[in-house]
Formats: sequence, C-alpha cells, structure tokens
Amino acid sequence: MVLSLAAGCRRLFPDIRIAAVMRETLAPFFAGAPDLDAIHVLPRRALVSPRATVRLFRALRAGWDAAIACDPPGKSSMTALALCLVARAGRRIGFANEESRAFLTDAVSAPSDEPMRASLLRLTAPLKPETRISFSPPLPRVVPDSAALAAAENLLGRGAPATVIFVSKHWSKGWPLAAWLRVASCLTDAGHRIRLAFGPGDDRAADPAVAAWVEKSGGRGAVLLAQAPAVLIATLAKCRLFLSNDCGPYHLAVAAGARCVGVFSTDEARRDFGYEAPGRFVAIHASDPLTAEARVVETARALLENEKNPAA
Repeated sequence: MVLSLAAGCRRLFPDIRIAAVMRETLAPFFAGAPDLDAIHVLPRRALVSPRATVRLFRALRAGWDAAIACDPPGKSSMTALALCLVARAGRRIGFANEESRAFLTDAVSAPSDEPMRASLLRLTAPLKPETRISFSPPLPRVVPDSAALAAAENLLGRGAPATVIFVSKHWSKGWPLAAWLRVASCLTDAGHRIRLAFGPGDDRAADPAVAAWVEKSGGRGAVLLAQAPAVLIATLAKCRLFLSNDCGPYHLAVAAGARCVGVFSTDEARRDFGYEAPGRFVAIHASDPLTAEARVVETARALLENEKNPAA
C-alpha cells in the first residue's frame, strides 16, 4: 500500500526523487517498483552488519525534503519514527498519536474507519499545503523483469493462462485447505486451469488431499511451490485471475497488474482490500465460510467467463 503513497507523491511532484527504507527481507519484493528511485535496507542486526548500518545512516543524512513514517493510523513503530528523526529532512511526516508527536514536524490525522490507502495519501498533504489533494489513491505498481517473466511462464505451463489461488497459512486468515480445494475443484471441473500457490515453509503443499485434487483435475490443476520474490510477482502478472484471503499476496497481485478476488471477514481487512477498478478487483466480505466459499466460486467463474467484457 505504501507504493500507492509513492505514486501519489510522484503525481504531485513528477521530478521528485523517492527512496524507501525497509527490512532486507522485504526489499526484493519492491525491486521492480517504478515509483521508487532507491531502496535502502535496514539490517536485521546493526551490530553484526556495521557496513550496512553506515550506508543506511549516510543515505538518511544525505538531505531530503521530507521523511515520511508509514505506520498505520493509531499505531507507531519506534523504528520508523527513529529513522525519521535520524534523517536530515526539512519535514518529518506521519500519523498523529501520543508516541509520534515528539518525532514529527507534521502530525497528520486520519479517520479510524478510512481505507488505509486513502489515509496514506493524507501524508502527502504537508508536502503541498496550498493544494487540496483531490485525486484517488493511485494503484501500487511493480514491474517484473524479463528473466522473471520467462520463469513464470515455465511455472504456469503451456496453454491458456492459469488462475492462481494463494492458500494462506497465516493463523488469523487461513481458510481450511479443504475449502480452497473445493473452490479449485469447481473451477477445474468447469474447464479452467488452476495453480495452487503456497508460501515458504507451508507443508500443506504435500498434503495427500492436494495430490488427489491434482490427479482428479485431469491436467488442469497443479501446485506452485514458493518462489523467489521476483518470480512470484511475475507469476501474478502472468496469471489469468488471482484469488486469496491473505492481504500481502493480494497487494502484490494488484501491483503486478492481475485481476483479483479477495476474501475477508473483518472490517480491518475490508479497509486493506480496498481497490477500485470495475471488472478487475472484487472484494468479498462474508463472515460465514460456506457463504464466502460459494461467492468466491460464483465470482471467479463470472470473471473468467466475462473477461472479454470486463465491465460485464
């Protein structure tokens, strides 16, 4: 979602230089983001990586018009606030709360029920106070390179582009594997090519039920094991449709340009899944698993069958 903020800054100042500071485990996912001019890595352990720490310090002290702490409204990461304080910047911008005010020159307020991307766009207001920010939050963008796209094509296999279902292992988001297999079976039975994707360390990819689904699918179903970030993003860019109940992969799919169906059961997730583009993004909100399952199948089949007419 921070890439939406970067795109908003770019829209306000086309010639601006935008850099991001992030954990080294996240950096590979953002390597193809056209709205970022540089990525500075926050070492896992500063004392063990003194050179990386010095490089980051020099980058922060190079002189910036503004440093923005991208914490959610109502929450504060002391690391992000400390980095803003270390940065030699004319303005230090972030969301207002008791912890952040001492670190910031511009403390921005946002309604607690506002979609996160809309709240993030508020952080651009201090950069151009004389102008009312009237445009909608831009979509995030990540562009995979040619090598990653070639690897993705090999993974997805020959034939019509496949639909990717990302099965989350996150305890608070995970549907039962059986539910996703039922969705996948409905789609393969209808003649669609489906690829189940699992995250790193998710042993459910070897579940006998998954193998049974692959065999029953008649060659239309297969499993995608965890891939390097660049290849994962390229796979999302190449897929026909993406389905998941996990916000992280969903955001990556949106940034890669995929058509997406998101499934969620909480108001917080509803705010996080908030993208607008007719025929491209569908967010399904249903607290009852069986209702959600039926709506996912119905929605996915409608999108796949009406893809030549996205507005249908």
